[in-house]
Amino acid sequence: MRLIVDATAVQAHGGGLTTYATALIKAWSATFPDDDLVIAAGDRGGARIMRAITPDVRVSPSSRSRFIAQHALVPMLARTVSPDAMLCLVPGVPLMPVAVPIVSVVYDLRSWIHPEEFPAWVRAYRRIAHHYAFHRSARIVAISERSRLDLGRVCRRGALKTHVIYPAADHVDEWPSGPRAPHVITFGHWANKKPGLAIQSWAQALSAAAAHAADWKLHIVGVPAKGRSALITEAAELGMTHSVVVHGYLPDPEYQRLFTSASAVLMLSTFEGFGLPVVEAMRKGIHVIASRDAALQEAGGSSAVFVDDEVGLSQALLAVIVGHPKVQVMVRSGLLRTRDMTWASTATDMRTLIQGAIASRGRS
Repeated sequence: MRLIVDATAVQAHGGGLTTYATALIKAWSATFPDDDLVIAAGDRGGARIMRAITPDVRVSPSSRSRFIAQHALVPMLARTVSPDAMLCLVPGVPLMPVAVPIVSVVYDLRSWIHPEEFPAWVRAYRRIAHHYAFHRSARIVAISERSRLDLGRVCRRGALKTHVIYPAADHVDEWPSGPRAPHVITFGHWANKKPGLAIQSWAQALSAAAAHAADWKLHIVGVPAKGRSALITEAAELGMTHSVVVHGYLPDPEYQRLFTSASAVLMLSTFEGFGLPVVEAMRKGIHVIASRDAALQEAGGSSAVFVDDEVGLSQALLAVIVGHPKVQVMVRSGLLRTRDMTWASTATDMRTLIQGAIASRGRS
């Protein structure tokens, strides 16, 4: 199979999309070495990331503009290499015609379900781009049942050709491993990650833990520059200046070391498409505490602790600090849950779906 992978949305600073794209392409190349993967990169940073995955894929020339790359260079690439199909790693497809089946991936539809969290121009652009992608795609991949159901709410026609293929977790097998350190990690790159709630509950947990709490720290990662001072101030007002560390985006090696040495990972988001850090943590034997979001429950199952409010969160954090036996029970459960969550399996399911799209086009 010759497949164009539209990775024009992948950016240099990383994130869930970059993790998904790099892990999927690397596993696909290893599992199906006879396939010819042609990667369409966006900006130069994204192109560097794609070229670093494996020497067994071709990466097309990049552009300074993602819009130009996706809507002009990708169709040109399709005419040049004559692929069997195209895989778009976001729900956005080229505006210019592409004479092969397109399969697109949907992560979440938060801008549809919670439009108040997005600027008007983002909402408008995504609605146009998503509807066009849902119409043009021969098949759609949702990364969770939650995303599939949400898609059904906004585009019934798209939902009828949507299939759930879960992300995997074994990419973290390449991350460093070491002893657990007295810290907990959470996220702050979007307001819906609730870093403020984490700080408030952390203060309560440390107060209750008393002597056990001396060296413990809460690390909040991925916080944009404009949001850091507010979190630092909030921590200071609660007397948590030395117990809360606020980070921007960290380089991958630094982030991986901080993540894999954590005693717990917090996912307090009000809305997720899946929640990749949940299964990443479980695969590395790290305890998971999460909000009762539908997708996070889908990812964590019975292997994570789900909380409803500040009181429940502080109690869950206290259990981590004092070393309650139930924490290790959940860790063992998470290891079992993620044992078979491999990107080779995800790539196999994706390839089967694309083959079906190709075969259906041949019959039409």
